[in-house]
Amino acid sequence: MASKRIWASLHPFFEGGGILGRGVANAEFLTALLQADPFAAYHFFLQDQAQADALTARLAERFPALAARGAFMVGTRFDLPAALARHEYACFHLSDYVADTVPLMRLRNALCTSRAGDGGSGCAGKFFPVTGPTHSLSYARYAPFFFGLLWEGVSPGDAMIVTSRAARDAMSRYFAAFREGYALDQAAFPEPGLELIPLGVNPAAFPAPGEKGALGASMREELGLRRDELVLLVFARISHYSKMDILPLFRALIRAQAQGLPHGGYTLVMAGWVEDGDTMPDTYRTLAANLGIRLLVVPSPPDAVRKKLFAAADIFLSPVDNPQETFGLSLLEAGVSSLPVVASDFDGYRDIIIDGETGFLAPTLGPAHTPESDALSGIWFDNQYHLQLAQQSVVDVPRLAAAIARLAGDVALRERMGANARERVTGGFTWEHCVERHCALWEALARKAERAGPSGRAGHTDPALVAGHAGHTGTHRHPLFPAYPRIFGGYYSELLSSEAANAISVRWSEAGEAVYRGRDFPVVYAGVERLVPLDALKKLLFRARKPVPLAALLPAMDGESAGYEHAAFLVLWALKQDLLERVS
Repeated sequence: MASKRIWASLHPFFEGGGILGRGVANAEFLTALLQADPFAAYHFFLQDQAQADALTARLAERFPALAARGAFMVGTRFDLPAALARHEYACFHLSDYVADTVPLMRLRNALCTSRAGDGGSGCAGKFFPVTGPTHSLSYARYAPFFFGLLWEGVSPGDAMIVTSRAARDAMSRYFAAFREGYALDQAAFPEPGLELIPLGVNPAAFPAPGEKGALGASMREELGLRRDELVLLVFARISHYSKMDILPLFRALIRAQAQGLPHGGYTLVMAGWVEDGDTMPDTYRTLAANLGIRLLVVPSPPDAVRKKLFAAADIFLSPVDNPQETFGLSLLEAGVSSLPVVASDFDGYRDIIIDGETGFLAPTLGPAHTPESDALSGIWFDNQYHLQLAQQSVVDVPRLAAAIARLAGDVALRERMGANARERVTGGFTWEHCVERHCALWEALARKAERAGPSGRAGHTDPALVAGHAGHTGTHRHPLFPAYPRIFGGYYSELLSSEAANAISVRWSEAGEAVYRGRDFPVVYAGVERLVPLDALKKLLFRARKPVPLAALLPAMDGESAGYEHAAFLVLWALKQDLLERVS
């Protein structure tokens, strides 16, 4: 930063609880920021004194030099008005733009003037920007928070930092849906800027090329793996309702075995956070054993084990299918570990993986109409809502299988892609890069904020701009909860539109025929079983015993009908589970 002012936040960044993507990203970001030390001081205003005491102790332990020079001030939010009157802040940066953003802007607008020294009202310094990143965007309860960002108190210096192009697209669609639903004029109801800065990774926390051999051999010995066998690694939250469904991956491995993946010559290692009492790891073990797939589950591994797991792996797999995902931090971890990746062409994944150079992306197909899911979002728990959406999000199983088989049979290709992946990540996706981009952005936003102040005038909104337009989007759909495909449709390679339904031909797969003839039985998760009745599934498979367009398996297109969604769900689910397959 050109000006060594003070950086501030309302959040601790170091969070308790499970080791999840958001918590890891926030802790790593703050660590990188304090290591770079671009500011004169760092102020934190937390919810209570216990939280403040905990952060004070942690900062003193991890950053003793900064603590010794008095760089940290950690208090509660009761201290905030006095601090704003006394100090000049470069920015307030939050750990998630959903939480506390608008209240902070309101306080800033009430206490600060747009220019220092103009007879101001209780703020010592210049009008500062409010920034923060996005994490998951698809929780139904977030919509009112996002809607609240459309107001006249937003400054041109305020910015939501989106971590992927897909996240930027989703937020743009949210704002557009709100404007349409409430007939809001953009000049009177501005929105914060959307600034794209990807997350990062700390290369030192993962195996460097020179240490992979020894670390990997040690981990293989601990896991009982042969040195010469192929190790496929999945590292993610082990959760079918908030990350990815592993069953299509099992189907892909069965297919890949027919294309060269050596049966009995590989092991699938699944590692990641597991909630206490969760039985899904045992379920996956049983299903894998029934399919003849060797599966090892490593629940909630500590950092030292995580590093060794990446060193022991040959290929990283991540067929994510859930709108709860936005970026894909695990892909950076795989890339910096010199691993080629086979992943879904979904959300932020396509920003990280260069298809054919650092790995392979399998196409995805998502629903174009979800009226029942939309209506029940906010009524259901988020995990139920995400499960129904994810179970109709298709990752192309044959393409997954082909990519796995190709990498399995070509050591030179794995090494080349792994080297390319590490070069890509270390060249632009480290936390150091992330902090540099934030600092440049804060400097630019501070100049905008100082010139303009808040873009609206409190109490001067034209009532005509917010007059009701009940029929504008239909009386049955609340504009705060726009349709899932409208917001997240860009995550997929394509959507099941009427054009796609006529252009895509399918037939039953070997697995589908086996289910129809009673030689195999589908696994249907609790919560969606009503949408996959076995008799309807068998009728669907029989109708597709020879190639047919998808449109022939669906009723007449009616995007507002739950009946149509149910029919489309069954078709998409059968494709997802490799019971139907595309015909070229």
